Amino acid sequence: MQRHASFITTDPDGGILPEIGLLLKKGKYKIKVLDLNTLSNSDTFNVFEYMHSELDVDRVLEAVTEATKEVEKTTGDDFWIKAEGLLVRSLIAYLWFDGRRNDYTPHLGMIADMLRHLKRKDKNVPSPVEEWFEELNEAIPDNYAYRQWTLFNNLYESETRASVLGIAAARYSVFDHEEVVNMIRTDTMDIDSWNEVKTAVFIAIPETNTSFNFIAALMFATVGEVLRNKSDQVRLGKRALEEGKELLHVRFLIDEFANIGRIPHFEKMLTTFRKREMSFTIVLQSLNQLQTLYRNGWQNILNGCACLLYLGGDEEEPTKYLSARAGKQTLSIRKHSMNKGNQGGGSENRDKYGRDLIDRSEVALIGGDECLVFISKEHVFKDKKFYAFQHDRADELATGPTDDKWYTWRRYMTDEEAILDKISATDIIDHGEITSELKEETHV
Repeated sequence: MQRHASFITTDPDGGILPEIGLLLKKGKYKIKVLDLNTLSNSDTFNVFEYMHSELDVDRVLEAVTEATKEVEKTTGDDFWIKAEGLLVRSLIAYLWFDGRRNDYTPHLGMIADMLRHLKRKDKNVPSPVEEWFEELNEAIPDNYAYRQWTLFNNLYESETRASVLGIAAARYSVFDHEEVVNMIRTDTMDIDSWNEVKTAVFIAIPETNTSFNFIAALMFATVGEVLRNKSDQVRLGKRALEEGKELLHVRFLIDEFANIGRIPHFEKMLTTFRKREMSFTIVLQSLNQLQTLYRNGWQNILNGCACLLYLGGDEEEPTKYLSARAGKQTLSIRKHSMNKGNQGGGSENRDKYGRDLIDRSEVALIGGDECLVFISKEHVFKDKKFYAFQHDRADELATGPTDDKWYTWRRYMTDEEAILDKISATDIIDHGEITSELKEETHV
């Protein structure tokens, strides 16, 4: 509502954009939507559009692999992750090289197709994928894709190879859905412009079924890399903006943070992106969500946040953590005693002892309209919550579908959708049934 930066926000049920869309349009915002709820009426995101060197192959592989993990794996699983990574890295690299060589833009759905054509039907006849790699190596000798491919073939054979293929096929089988492929076949995001042109991006993610949420995690990782690289180029004088123009601040507002999957190196992004005009706000239902998803890095994520806002709850783990984070206070107790005997008199002494500044029960019992605010290098304090209806622009928000301010949007994911949407019932002419008749010719 401030309209002071570009925003990338998760919109779990898709209800934020209709309420605030008109307000943003008045502020001349460009609006983008990635709808993983319905997989329709959405902009599209193709990560290959943002791959500019073979080094990006590893970045994309890591982002997909990390985002599809439920939790951080143990050392015992590391063998299979690395084996699968070697195979998929070669496939992604092949698509990147082949796309540049033959002037087309690949997409991640093609990996599922390649896995399907990788196994030999006849042990003496190379599979189609094997032939493709050989052709690529002839055109671009000793390329990165071919080196990864030969390394995989040299290291893994027989049953191990079959197991690795099965793991990779299971991970990328999600791209067998045509609706998912439509989401990643092309790209309408134009991420590179987000820190120059005011943009509001809404990512709708399912709150229960998380099958496709890895696309959101991949997008967050890609956005971070693209805008970081652009910011560095501008700061170091390697890229010039239009005269008088400066980079916009970009805010990531990530509700349901635990549902989008792991974002690679998120701990480092939190602490290093500040100087690049990017900031993150993550929303969690409980501390346990963060501890589960980032088992070895959750503490670094909390420490990397300059501000922590606690809205309430009574779970044991977060109340214990916040009480400890608030620190101790020293109390001074004055004790006074009097002698009622003949001599009279009395004595006074003071005792000091420490207690939690706010103990666990007090954390759990804050009022519904209250919150605890922890700011780096400051003492914790209790404050009143600020609600959207208190904002100066609250009257520009829509209150429901019948409100004139309710914002609707339409995105065409294919050319066919765009054409069909422009055709009304009155445009259709019924020509009846068309039949074909064959006439015999008589030759005399």
